[in-house]
Amino acid sequence: MLSIVNLSNAFWGEALQTAVHIINRSPHNSLKDGIPEDIWSSKSASFDRLHIFGCEAFMHVRQELRNKLDAKSIKCVFLGYNAEGEMGYRIWLSPSPKGNQEL
Repeated sequence: MLSIVNLSNAFWGEALQTAVHIINRSPHNSLKDGIPEDIWSSKSASFDRLHIFGCEAFMHVRQELRNKLDAKSIKCVFLGYNAEGEMGYRIWLSPSPKGNQEL
């Protein structure tokens, strides 16, 4: 996954977590094509939040951190999913000359 999206090995933990998240929502032969997440949680797994690891993502910039003509979002890289029960995603904001790191 890392080599496909040209990310360094420093992100191997994020790639592993995302792979496990997807595997737990995929049909499995030993479960007679059941989905592990459905069996563990006793509710249907949701597929509407799935995204491709390393795809382009955009992070919202709070109004107090931008001027009227500044962009409302910053381009990032999608890395994975937050812990169960938490909304949101794990993203990486690469260092830029504008100093976006503090957002």
